Amino acid sequence: FSDTVGDSEDCPVFTDILIIGYGFNETHVGFNITVNGNIPLPSSSTYWYGVLIDSDNDSSTGHVHWTSVGADYLLEAWIDTTTMSAPDVKLYRYVGNGLSWEWSEVSDAEVSANVYGKTVTNDTVELVVGKKYLTPLSGEIGFTVYVSGTGKTCDTAVVASGGEGPVPIPE
Repeated sequence: FSDTVGDSEDCPVFTDILIIGYGFNETHVGFNITVNGNIPLPSSSTYWYGVLIDSDNDSSTGHVHWTSVGADYLLEAWIDTTTMSAPDVKLYRYVGNGLSWEWSEVSDAEVSANVYGKTVTNDTVELVVGKKYLTPLSGEIGFTVYVSGTGKTCDTAVVASGGEGPVPIPE
C-alpha cells in the first residue's frame, strides 16, 4: 500500500510514510513502514512508529479513531537519543470508552521491532507481534499506521474497510 510523498508537514523527512506492508504466518503478524529518508539512530528527538490494529474488523469497537479504524490494539515502537539499532516496542490493548486515549500494556506480548535500509535513501521500520495476543482475531483486520513526534502526528496511512482494506489474517 502506498502513501502520498511529502505529506508530513513540519516534520523531518524520515517521518514521511511512503509504503506500508503487512504479512503473516501461522504465529505472527508483521507490519513494515517505509519512510522517505534515513532514520537517524540515535535520534536527537523522540519519534513513534505505530500501528493501530482493528483485530475484530469492527470500527464501532475499540478506540474510535478519526481514520475509521476501531483500534483494539496499538503496536508502537519508538526511537530516541538512546536507540542505537533496534527500537523499543510495546503492544497495548485498548481499555477506554471508545473516544478516550486509554491503553494498557500487554506486558507478556511477544513483539519485536527493527530498522533496516530498504534502499540507500529510504529506511523501513518493521513491527511484529504474536497473533495469539490479538484477540479476538476476526480473520480480517484493518489498521492505521502513523509516525509522530513530540506533540503531533507527522503522517498516517490507513488500510481499513471502505479503503484499501481490510486485509486477511487467518486465525
